[in-house]
Amino acid sequence: GCGRGLPPPRPLDELPARPTGPSAPVPIDRKQALAYLSITRSHPRWLVERWLDRYGFEAADRWTSFNNEPAPVTLRVNTIKTSVEALTALLAARGVMVAPGRWSSRTLVVQQGNPLATDLAGQGLFLAQDEASQLVAELVAARPGQRVLDACAAPGGKTAAIAGGMADRGLIVAADLRPARVALLARTLAGCGCRSVRVVRLDARRTLPFAPVFDRVLVDAPCSGVGTLRRDPDIRWRCTPGDLPALAATQAALLRAAAAVVVPGGRLIYATCSSEPEENEAVVERLLAGGAPFARERPAGNAPSQLIDGQGQLRTLPHRDGLEAFFAAVLRRNGGA
Repeated sequence: GCGRGLPPPRPLDELPARPTGPSAPVPIDRKQALAYLSITRSHPRWLVERWLDRYGFEAADRWTSFNNEPAPVTLRVNTIKTSVEALTALLAARGVMVAPGRWSSRTLVVQQGNPLATDLAGQGLFLAQDEASQLVAELVAARPGQRVLDACAAPGGKTAAIAGGMADRGLIVAADLRPARVALLARTLAGCGCRSVRVVRLDARRTLPFAPVFDRVLVDAPCSGVGTLRRDPDIRWRCTPGDLPALAATQAALLRAAAAVVVPGGRLIYATCSSEPEENEAVVERLLAGGAPFARERPAGNAPSQLIDGQGQLRTLPHRDGLEAFFAAVLRRNGGA
């Protein structure tokens, strides 16, 4: 279902106008609303129809507007090598002005200049990483000395963030499948100075070669990516709803395999950069319905309460939070202390 070409451009005076009328979850003229969101806002009709039905027109309108705006450069400070304050000063000395992130204490948002063009870029002091992605890594909440598996780790930004949160003390096994991805993962972690990480190549969809010894297991699953259209606009024309069942099947296999290596009392964290339920809560529910000895758990630590839904899951929404649409659930394995 991927690989469709871009639709031909239409004259501006032919583009559907924004619907007007009383405030309601769905405008009276649904057909006009969908035409406006899909054609004028340049989004796939199947996707904006889903957003319209779940969140209403005003939210879908703000969401598509968000996706059509340039994304800021956001940095995650590598606390293994530096601090937020020290990096802010180093960047300022090179003409790069930054501001703190809204949600994560380790995020810096670039307001002026290009940090990637400075001599700091090759020193492993920071990684360019979306703020919502950083929040997922923080949900792992591993403590120094614990064992962690990052089952789909490339390119390595979340692994490095987990290592920083553990003060680089303990053991992190970072895994991926394709050789090029494994090589990229190893380069990222070496550049960040992560001494607690061991990189392995494996197919995380299959039975893993580990006993249930990990205190934390992160499955940052391959997904449609439809939550990140602002940063990767080509996705909107590559993927179709027909892609979702196969993606969900892979995600379910990854989560099932990962569940088997969590120590009793440990946590399994499942995450995607998708907005769609089939890839998110439905995958979690499939694992729990199959009898896996886990229960949902509200994230510990500093997870912003505004971003946690009624089931204790992280859910970032562009129209509400000013972040790409990410999802994450923390599952605690039964037993243990």
